[in-house]
Amino acid sequence: MKIPFIALLAGALTVTTPVIAKADSVAAWVYNVEPTPLRFAVRCVTGNTAWHQLQVGAGQYQGVYADNWNAYCDSSYEASFGTNQSDGSVTQQFARLTSGHVYVLVNTRTVGYTVHDGQAMIVVVNASSRQLPLNIFCSGVANTRLPVAPNARSWMFTGNPPACSPYVGSVIEVDGQLAQLPTTPMPNGYIYTLTWNDDAHSWHMRSVRLGTGAEGF
Repeated sequence: MKIPFIALLAGALTVTTPVIAKADSVAAWVYNVEPTPLRFAVRCVTGNTAWHQLQVGAGQYQGVYADNWNAYCDSSYEASFGTNQSDGSVTQQFARLTSGHVYVLVNTRTVGYTVHDGQAMIVVVNASSRQLPLNIFCSGVANTRLPVAPNARSWMFTGNPPACSPYVGSVIEVDGQLAQLPTTPMPNGYIYTLTWNDDAHSWHMRSVRLGTGAEGF
């Protein structure tokens, strides 16, 4: 039986000129793919303005609004995250949030909690009660096993530029049986939600661009 593949069109991370955010507009989105609510602080870099404490729930997203400072912010924003190191200590990880970008909050092995630009990410949501074993690979690049627990989220950082373009993926059931998933382009900057259809013995996938507010994340 032929293993179905997903063609992943890994988009390059684009660098743009910072946007002047209006006071009533969202300057940047921050998505939390982790299973616990996480707190972070944000400030406007210009003038080293005051920190604002924010929280984003598990599987939720939070907008950083320019009106947090009651003024225009003509530069990028700086975010601070508690890393929650394995030895019990809590240090701060800082990241620059450029206006107009979407960021994904993740827990890494090296620095703890931090953010990656959504344009350098593959984000997968398993919207079923069935384990999702997803393999992502391409020629010359080591295979990445991306298991997604039932009703959970996972991610892969592709880098900028990505190490391979396009990535391809396959879904193989835990018992070794093949599960159909139509060959589908998966450019970066989207959330891909997979739902299992037991009657058809197949996965259905839909995609929505990060930052639209309609992800069903």
